[in-house]
Amino acid sequence: MPDVDAPRQPSVLAQQLAALEKRALRGGRRRSQALKEANKDKKITKLTSSTVSDWVKGISPPDDFDRLWALVAVLLEWAGGAPGSETVQYKRWESARQKQQWSAWWDEARKGKGQPEGAAVSARLVRPVRMWTPQQLGVHPAIPGRQMRQPDIEFILPTFVPRPHDDQLRALLAAAAASPEPRMVLVRGTSSTGKTRTAYEALHASVPGNFSLLAPADATSLSEMLHTNSVRPRTVLWLNDAHDHFDGRAGEAAAGALLRRLGGRGPLIVIATLWPEYDDAFTARPPLASDDPHRNARNLLTKIPRIYQPGSFADDLSAVRAAADGDPSLTAVVALGTGEVTQALAAGPDLVKHYEHPAQGDGTYGQALISAAMDAHRLGVTTALPLGFLKTAAPGYLTDTQRADATTDWFEAALAYACTKIKRTSSALQSVPQPEGMGAQPGVLRLADYLQQHGLQTRRWLCPPESFWQGAHQHLQAEGLIQLGRAAHERHRIGWEKRLFGRAAAIGSSNVLIHLAGKLKTEGDSAGAERLYERAADAGSTDAKFQLALMRSERDRAGAERLLHELADVGVTGAMFELARFRALEEDHEGAERFYQRAAADGSALAMHHLGQRQQAAGEHEDAARLFQQAADAGYPGALLDLVYLLEPGDPEGAERAALQSAEAGDTNAWVALAFRWEATGHTEGAERLYRHAARSGHIPRLFELARHQKENGDRERAEWLYQLIADAGESTALLRRAEIREEAEDPEGAERLYQQAAEDGDTHALSYLATMRKAAGDRVRAKQLYQEAANAGDGGALLYLTWMWEEEENPEGLEQAVHEAADRGNTGAMIELAKVRQGTRDLEGAERMYRRAAAAGDTHAMFLLVQMREHEGDRQGAEQAAQEAADAGDTRVLLQLAEIREKAEDNTSAGRLYERVADPGNSGLLFHSITALSRLVRLREKARDREGAERAVRQAANAGIRGLGNGSLEWQDMRSRACGLWPYGLEPDGSPSQPC
Repeated sequence: MPDVDAPRQPSVLAQQLAALEKRALRGGRRRSQALKEANKDKKITKLTSSTVSDWVKGISPPDDFDRLWALVAVLLEWAGGAPGSETVQYKRWESARQKQQWSAWWDEARKGKGQPEGAAVSARLVRPVRMWTPQQLGVHPAIPGRQMRQPDIEFILPTFVPRPHDDQLRALLAAAAASPEPRMVLVRGTSSTGKTRTAYEALHASVPGNFSLLAPADATSLSEMLHTNSVRPRTVLWLNDAHDHFDGRAGEAAAGALLRRLGGRGPLIVIATLWPEYDDAFTARPPLASDDPHRNARNLLTKIPRIYQPGSFADDLSAVRAAADGDPSLTAVVALGTGEVTQALAAGPDLVKHYEHPAQGDGTYGQALISAAMDAHRLGVTTALPLGFLKTAAPGYLTDTQRADATTDWFEAALAYACTKIKRTSSALQSVPQPEGMGAQPGVLRLADYLQQHGLQTRRWLCPPESFWQGAHQHLQAEGLIQLGRAAHERHRIGWEKRLFGRAAAIGSSNVLIHLAGKLKTEGDSAGAERLYERAADAGSTDAKFQLALMRSERDRAGAERLLHELADVGVTGAMFELARFRALEEDHEGAERFYQRAAADGSALAMHHLGQRQQAAGEHEDAARLFQQAADAGYPGALLDLVYLLEPGDPEGAERAALQSAEAGDTNAWVALAFRWEATGHTEGAERLYRHAARSGHIPRLFELARHQKENGDRERAEWLYQLIADAGESTALLRRAEIREEAEDPEGAERLYQQAAEDGDTHALSYLATMRKAAGDRVRAKQLYQEAANAGDGGALLYLTWMWEEEENPEGLEQAVHEAADRGNTGAMIELAKVRQGTRDLEGAERMYRRAAAAGDTHAMFLLVQMREHEGDRQGAEQAAQEAADAGDTRVLLQLAEIREKAEDNTSAGRLYERVADPGNSGLLFHSITALSRLVRLREKARDREGAERAVRQAANAGIRGLGNGSLEWQDMRSRACGLWPYGLEPDGSPSQPC
C-alpha cells in the first residue's frame, strides 16, 4: 500500500521542464529573459516567474497548454532545437511530434498522472502512436557529423533513406491497420542495421494516428499487459529487441499469451525486431527426445511475415549521397566511403575500435570491464549488470603487471573510459533507464547492442576467467545466477555450476531449488530431491509443495494428502484433482465429486468438463450441457465436442452453435465431427454451413484434410466442392487439387481451365501443370513456353522438365538459352543447371561463373558444387581455396563438406587439417559446424593415437559450450560424454581439471 504521507514526486512534465530550462539558461541567460520572449505571444495570459517556478517544482501544473508551449518553444530554441533554428537538423527537432509530446506530459500532469513511481505510472505506457518519440521506441541516435553548437543536444535523427524493404513493411502495416484481425510482423536484421528506425518510419507512414501504442520493456511486462487485457483493438504492440520478450521461461509464457491474443479481436498490430541468431534459436525445432524451451515462441514466429533488414546500403549509396545534402550526419558517413551506413551512424565500428585498441592505463582497465560485460551477455545474462560484478570480474581480464600498476581510483577511471560517448552517440557501457519514469537505475550498466553482437562472435570460444564467476556469485541476482549456472554446465565447469545454483537457491530462488531437485530425482537421489522440494515449499512455492506431495504419495499417503489439502485451500486446482483421484481409487465417489466441484468453483475448466462427463453418464443431460458450456467459456474449447455430441440428437441448432463457437476458438474437432455426422445423415445444407464458417474462420488446413478424405473415400463431387470453397477463400492451391480430380475424371478441358485460373492467380506450379497437359496433347512448343514462364518465376521443377524436353530434342543451344533466360530472372536453380551443362561440355570456367553467380544470389549449395567440381577435376588446392572463401564469408559448411569428402577417401591428414580450419576460432561460421568438426577431429586424432590432440579439441569445445541433448546432434552428445570421461569433476575456468571436493 503506498505511503500517503510520502512527499509527492514531481510529474514527468515538471522534470522535463526543469531539465530543459537548465540547458537553455546556460551561458548567462536568465528566466526573466525567457518570460519576456514568451510573453510576446499576445494570445496567452502573461507568464510570471512565480508561476513558472511552481511548474518546474511540480507544485501545480500549467492551467493552459498554450502558455506552457510559448515558454517551451523559447527554451527549446535557446537549448538548440527550436523554431527558427537555421539548420535542417534543428528544424527537424521542432516538429508536430515534439509539441504532441509536451502536450501529453501536460495532460498527464493535469490528471494527476505522470508520476515516476506508483500505480499511475502504468497509464503512461499507453499513448497515441504519434506521441512516442524515436528515442523512446529504441531508435539509435546518430553521430552529429560536426561540432555541435549546443553540446547538450544528444539525440540526432538523420534523414531517412527508404529502400524496397521499407515499402514492403509499410504495405504490411497498412493492411494490418485495416484488418479486423490481429497481425504481427517481424523485422529481422543484425545489430545497428536500422531495424528500429525502419519500423518507426513505417509506423508513422502506415498506421493511423488514432491507434495507441504499448512498448513493454521485457517478458514480464508484456505478460502483465496481455493478462490484464491492456492490449485492446486499435493498438500497436511494440516489441523492440524481441529476444527480451520471448527468451527464458518468462518469455515462453509471454509468447503463449501473445499467441492467444492474436486469436482475438483486432485491429491489432504487433511489430517486433529481432537479431538473426535469436530468430534462428527461437524457431529451431528441437529433436524428439529433448526439451522444447521455445515451443510458444516458435509457434508464434513461424506464422508471421518477415522483413529482412539489409546490413548494407551498397546498392543504395546514390540515394544516401542525395539525402546527405544538408544532413551533417549522413555527410560524415558518405565521406567514409562505407556501405555500412547505419552502423557508422550509430558509431558501431568506432565502439569496436574503442574497445579493441584502448589507450594504455585507464583504457586497458575499461577494456576489462567491457570484456566482462560481453561475457555476461553472451552467456545469457540479460539483466542490468551491477557495478560490483564488473569490479570483481575485471582482474581476471588483466595481466599481472596491469593489476600491479593499478592506482586506487582504477575502477572509476575504467568506468569513465567504458562509458565515454563515441562521436557523442553511444558508449560501450550505458546507463539503464528506470522501468517507468525518468532517470537511470543507480549502480548498474548495460552493454551497447553493437558490442553484444560483436562479443557473441569474437569471444565465443573463450571461457571467462575465475574472477568473472566470483563476481557473478557475489553480486548477481537469482535470474543471472541461473543463466550462468546453465552456462557453467554447458562448459563443463561443474564446480561453478553447483556454486551458482546453490547461491541462487540460498537467496530465495524457488525455481532453482525445483530445478536442482528435478536433477537429483532424475539421478535417483529421491531423498536429496525431497529435501530441496521442502526448502522451496518452505519458501512459499506451491509448485514445489505439489511435487513433494506426489513424491510422498506412494509411501506416505496421509502426509501427501495433508500437503494436497493445504494446496487445495489456496486454490491449486491440480491438488484438488489429485485428491479427487485418491478418493476415486478408494471408491469414495462422493468425496471425489466434492473435490471436482471445488476445482470447478475455482474456475478450473478441466474440472467443469470432468463433471459434465459424469453428469452425462448419469443421464443428467441438461446439467451436463451447462457444465460443458461453462468449461468452454472458461478456456477449454475441447468440451464443445462433448456438447455437440450431447445436443445433436435433440437440439441440432444448439449443436451447430457449439460447433461454430469451437471454430471461432480455434478448435476444429467439434465442427468437423458435426459436419461428418450431418453428411452421413443427409443434412447436407447444415454441413455446408459449417464448412463455409470454417473457411471464414481460417481453418483452411483442416478443410484441405477433409477434401482429401472425401476424395480418398470416392466422393469426388464433395471433394471438388470443398476445394472450390477453399479456393474462394483465396488459396489457389485448391484449384490445382480440383484440376487433378478433373484429370482423373478424364475431363482435360475442365482441368486446363482450372490450371489456367490458378496461373492467373499467380500460382507458378499451375503453369507447370498446364505445360504437362500441353506436352501430353502433343503441343511441345506451347509446353516449352509454359515451362519457361514457370522456370522464370522460380519453379525448379519446371526448369527440370524444360531441360529434359530440350535434351530429348538434342538441342543444347536451345537448352542453354532457356536456362540462361531463367537465370537472368533470378532462378538460382537455373544458374546451377546451366553450370552443370557447361561442366558437362568441359567449359569449366563458364561453369564456375554460373556457380558463383548462384552463390552471390543466395544459393548456399552453389559454392559446394563448385568445390566438388574442382575436387573432381583434381584441383585440390583450388577446392580448398573456394571452400575457405565461403568460410571467410561466414559459411563454414562448405569447408566441413570438403573435409568429409577427404575423410571418406581415407585422406585423414588432409581431412584433419580441414576440420581444424572449420573449428578455427577466427571463423565466423555457425558454432554447430565447428563443434561437429571438432568431434570428427577427435575421432581422427584418436585413430592416430594423438591423445593430447584429441583432449585439446574436447577442451576447445567445452570452452565454447557443449549443449548435449538439447542441441540434437550426435556430435555434440559425443563431445559431452568425452568431456565427462576425461574430467569427471569438471574443469576450472582456466581449463585445468577440477579436483574432487
